[in-house]
Amino acid sequence: SESGASTGLKNVILTPDFFKHYPVLSDKDEMAQVYAIAKDPEGGLWTGVRGDNPVILINKDSRTEKLIIPEYETRSNPGAVRSLTPADEGMYIGFFQELLLFYDYDTKKFRRHILPAGGFRALINDSRGWFYLAGDRNDILYYDPGSMTLSKKIPYNPASPIYKFIIDNKGILWAGLNQSVVFRYDPESEKTESVYLLHNDYNIEDIHPGN
Repeated sequence: SESGASTGLKNVILTPDFFKHYPVLSDKDEMAQVYAIAKDPEGGLWTGVRGDNPVILINKDSRTEKLIIPEYETRSNPGAVRSLTPADEGMYIGFFQELLLFYDYDTKKFRRHILPAGGFRALINDSRGWFYLAGDRNDILYYDPGSMTLSKKIPYNPASPIYKFIIDNKGILWAGLNQSVVFRYDPESEKTESVYLLHNDYNIEDIHPGN
C-alpha cells in the first residue's frame, strides 16, 4: 500500500520456464555470497563466491565443480573473487585486490597478470580483447593481456573507486563511481567527462545501455 502497511498476498503467478535455481554452496556459509557471475563460450556458468574455493563452475547439466586455484604470494589477503570476464580462450578471474588470473579452458592452467591496479572489481574487455580496469592512482588502465603490456593510463575525477564499466555500441567507455558520478571516455577523441547525476553521495554500482 502507499502507507507501507501490509495488505496481504493478493495474487501469485508462477513462471517456472523463466527461472532456474542453481544450488551454489560455499565453504564458510550455508548460503553462499555470490559476487560475480559469467558464462563461458560453451554455456557453462561461472560464479565467484566466498570461501576457500572461490570459483564454482556449473555446466549445462547443472553439475557443479569447484575450481582449485593455486596459492600466489601477495602482500595481503586478496579477498574474494569480484569479477569473472570471459574470453575466447579462457576466463579472467579478478580478486578484490592484488590478484588477476587467467584460466585457460584447454590447458586448465593459470597465468597471473601483475598490474598497478586498485583491485579487480571492475574489469571489461573491448573488441580487441584489451582491458579497461581501475588503476591505483585515480586512473583507468588500458591493458593488452596478450603481450602483458600497459598501453595507457586515463585519469578521472573525482577520486573514487570504480564499481562498474560498460562499453556502448559506439565504443564509448562508461564507469560508475561514488558521489553519484558516471565517468565517460571516448577512446577515439580521448575526451573525458564526469557527469554528476545527483547531489547525494551514492555509489553507481551498475550501468546498462539504453536504446
